[in-house]
Formats: sequence, C-alpha cells, structure tokens
Amino acid sequence: MGRGNPKRVEVVLKALQINHLMLYPRIRQEVRDSLDKVDIEVYDKEICLTPKMEQIQSLLIKVISSCNEELKFQLKSHNLSDDFFTVEKALTKSFEGALK
Repeated sequence: MGRGNPKRVEVVLKALQINHLMLYPRIRQEVRDSLDKVDIEVYDKEICLTPKMEQIQSLLIKVISSCNEELKFQLKSHNLSDDFFTVEKALTKSFEGALK
C-alpha cells in the first residue's frame, strides 16, 4: 500500500467492508526473541464512561452532525455523496483535505 497515504487505506477498508484497522509495529528479531523467553500477561481493560462523559460524547456527535449538514448544504454544487458526510469520516484527517 505504501506509506503516508491514509486516503488510500480508507478506500481499501471501505472496499473490504472493514470498520476497524489494527496496525502492529514491526519488532526486531532480537527483541522478539527476548520477549519469547518470558511469559507476558496482557490485560484488556474496558473503561466505562460516566453519565457526564456520555452526555458530552452525545453532544459532540450532535455538533459534528450539525456541521456536516451545514457543509452538505454549502457544498451541494460539488456533487459529494451523502455518505461522504458521516461523523466517522469527519473525524479523519483526510476529510479536511477532501474539502479543500
């Protein structure tokens, strides 16, 4: 895929219908060998949002959605599809670049 092209990654993810991408860094062989010698425990912690955090999150989503609706109205002559203006896409760096 190459480096430094997040737009291309988004296109591939959309084509493959993948919502989440997990990238793992490459590890040098000597680091990998030393890690293989010990037992590693991994804990997956889920942090619950407080009611105030949920309220803030909900309001932020409403603000972003409202901004998207305004952008859609202002840019209707640019023939952008409705699925371009989603909250998820608005949070990506490539979204701003696409608007320029």
